[in-house]
Amino acid sequence: MQARKPRGYWKSLDNVTREVLRFVAEQGVPRTMPGSKELREAGQGSLVIAIHKYHGGFQQVARRLHLTMPRKAKAYWKDFENVKREILTFVAQHGVPDSMPTMVALREAGHASLAAAICEYHGDFHEVAERLGLSSTHKPKGYWKDFGNVRREILAFLVVHGTPSIMPTENELRGAGRNDLSYAIQTYHGGFQRVALQLKLESRQKRTPAGHRIDRPRTRTSPESSSPRPADRR
Repeated sequence: MQARKPRGYWKSLDNVTREVLRFVAEQGVPRTMPGSKELREAGQGSLVIAIHKYHGGFQQVARRLHLTMPRKAKAYWKDFENVKREILTFVAQHGVPDSMPTMVALREAGHASLAAAICEYHGDFHEVAERLGLSSTHKPKGYWKDFGNVRREILAFLVVHGTPSIMPTENELRGAGRNDLSYAIQTYHGGFQRVALQLKLESRQKRTPAGHRIDRPRTRTSPESSSPRPADRR
């Protein structure tokens, strides 16, 4: 049975570091961060709680100690209960209460596997947010293919950032963090000039040069993967 630690012991990163490295040396895999299940089975439940509660989670502690995180099996990520637990733990430690984290936030915090699992096994960020009762900025599948949604997003952008009657350019949208809208215009709706014509807006967008690459947005707020259609030739 593990000896009871003095008050405040687990709040010290030095103590947690010592306990983790001792476990790795005695029972773990060299240079590899032990998992929560592994620690609990060894009677180290208090260490697991301390890592989550006081020190940012296993990913962050592993990074500080220069240990490699063990890769979870596909079966782990296919189980929605595991994904649910990982997301809610992230939200409690790093996120905004009651809000679904973005793909970028997860990746930057070292949770790329979680981000990939959400998209690969559980639909997408929007669907998972709905299942967990979290608010989300992610759009549902097919959202950007609907021109009515693109029209609404452009006109809302003009109210806040743009000039009435003038179509925003690609650079203006990207500069305002609207890569998703820019990508949708070029991928699904024929480009900036065609959309401007449909909305009866003046266009200042230069034609996209042949062979120009249209970068996808970094998050799943973007439309589904699809091959870009070339801009109109006039």
